[in-house]
Parts: sequence; structure tokens; C-alpha cells
Amino acid sequence: MIRTLPLIVIAVALFSGHAAGAQPLTNDDLHGTWTLDEKAATKDQAAAVAAAKAVESFGIVLTTRIARVVFETDGMVAGMWRLDDATATTATLVVQPRGGEERRYALTIDGERMTVAEAPGGLPLIRAKR
Repeated sequence: MIRTLPLIVIAVALFSGHAAGAQPLTNDDLHGTWTLDEKAATKDQAAAVAAAKAVESFGIVLTTRIARVVFETDGMVAGMWRLDDATATTATLVVQPRGGEERRYALTIDGERMTVAEAPGGLPLIRAKR
């Protein structure tokens, strides 16, 4: 019994991180269409919400290989993508447009919501239902 107790403690310590969701974000965790989440926006973000609603396709689309980021009426970034510096709740989305410079977006995931530091007003995004 005394010999197995340390093994049990070590096993619990090793596997508790997996159970608590401490794994870094992966591409598979983020696939899909992320659109404006008006319900999660604060009153201080009301002007930014109104501006975002005027932008067609506002948000981020992440497929297996290609990302499309739309935060402005006359601006869109699309290209191959990857995640850098991923933790369980944060990552840097790197989009490499063909023939252009890579763009970096700081992502924070909180449950079902995503916040992009570079988005106007720091508006929350939610994954669109299919």
C-alpha cells in the first residue's frame, strides 16, 4: 500500500491536466465560422456592434487550410493559417496571404466565445451553428 500511494499521486497529477482541459488549442478546436455575438457584447461596445453589423461577413472563417478574416467593409485577409504560442485559452492566429505579409491576430477563447484583440472594439465572436 505504501509503495502504490506515490504512484497514485503521480498518476493523478499527470492526468489531471488532461481532464481539466489544459491542452493547448489546436486547429481542430477552432475550425468553423466565427461571427459577431451580440448577446455577449457590453453596452460600451454598442457602437462597435452597430459598425460590425454594417460589415458583410464580419468575423473569421477557419477551414482546414484557409482562413478568412473580415473586420472592415473594404478589407479582408485570406490565406493559409496556423496557430502560434497556443495555450489552453489563448493563441496567435497567423494568416499568410498569397504574395503578402503574414498577419497576426491574438485570440482568447472563453468557453464558446472568441475575442480577437485586433477586432474593432474587442467584440466577442461565437461559432455559427451549421
